[in-house]
Amino acid sequence: MGRAFNMDEAAEFHIRNGKSVEDFKDSVLAEMRKRNENPIQTAAPAKLDMPEAEDREYSVMRAIRVAVAKDWSNAGLEKEASDTIAKRLNRPTTGFFLPADLKHRDMTAGTATEGAELVGRDHCGDLFVDALCNRLVMQALGAVVLDDLQSDVEIPKLTASANVQWVAENTAGTEQTRLRVTSTYPQRP
Repeated sequence: MGRAFNMDEAAEFHIRNGKSVEDFKDSVLAEMRKRNENPIQTAAPAKLDMPEAEDREYSVMRAIRVAVAKDWSNAGLEKEASDTIAKRLNRPTTGFFLPADLKHRDMTAGTATEGAELVGRDHCGDLFVDALCNRLVMQALGAVVLDDLQSDVEIPKLTASANVQWVAENTAGTEQTRLRVTSTYPQRP
């Protein structure tokens, strides 16, 4: 972007100081305003500034239909608009030119058969999103994670608290089972 707008030094400054791409875009626009240049090229020849009545009357579908049929007799407004743009651009067309400033147009692009291929895409490589990795909150809080297990897992746990008892001298206490396997977790596939 710095090379494209002849602002290599400014680009290097932003990179060195850890500034964002958005900050650099703002500085490019500010510099262009100082130079009285318009960094964003608009298709001025395709803007017709039609009166509101003609704008509402203009039909993109009609223009497509008559362009395919090559019979413009029922589409005078659309033909006139296309011819005006072609004259301004000094470029003939085998189809038609669409005015860039049409208002009152609600167009949606759904699937391939509903116009999705007609919508351009801007590639924003500078906004690349890296693969998202799981961040286990419980692990950060101290939970134990068992990774790379090779077989079924058995985890012993205490199922009851120890009993305290008084016994006479030289007498054995009652035996207690304190550890018992209570959970078996099968190996993950």
